[in-house]
Amino acid sequence: MNQRYRSSIPRRADEKAKYIEGRKVSAEYFLDGELVGRRYWNENGILQWDQPLRNGRGFGTFRRWHSNGRLMWEEPFRNGLAHGMCRQWDESGELLSCYQMKMGTGVDLWWGDGRSRYPTEERCFLRGQRHGFERWWCRKNEVHEEMHFHHGVEHGVFRKWTWGKLESGYPKF
Repeated sequence: MNQRYRSSIPRRADEKAKYIEGRKVSAEYFLDGELVGRRYWNENGILQWDQPLRNGRGFGTFRRWHSNGRLMWEEPFRNGLAHGMCRQWDESGELLSCYQMKMGTGVDLWWGDGRSRYPTEERCFLRGQRHGFERWWCRKNEVHEEMHFHHGVEHGVFRKWTWGKLESGYPKF
């Protein structure tokens, strides 16, 4: 495991691992019969995903790593909802973004591959559900898709652009 970061999966949990050709690819962790976490490794044996759970929902800090072993992002959870400072790094370890979530409420930003230096995804959440606009960016200051949600259900306008021009048949409602 990437030892620099302490997992929120309890150390005393029992591991049930899956192997392919002698290589560990995934594992589930159980404590007193309850699933308390999952981990996934890439083909080189580098940890890619560490997801702690409690009562079947996110709990503690969820982390994902780049294929070179550097941390890609971490997102803290409480009672199944993102809660706290979320961060994303590029493959060299440079911090790209951070945003605050409060009990699943806030704006989630994703910065793509890290070379772009602009957000590629923007999602508004309210208590863990998509609520408000969601935008997908293809270039700096250029939105490719835009949709709206109301308490987790697609609602309202949906737009799609190609090379800065609204596609035929859009907007849709």
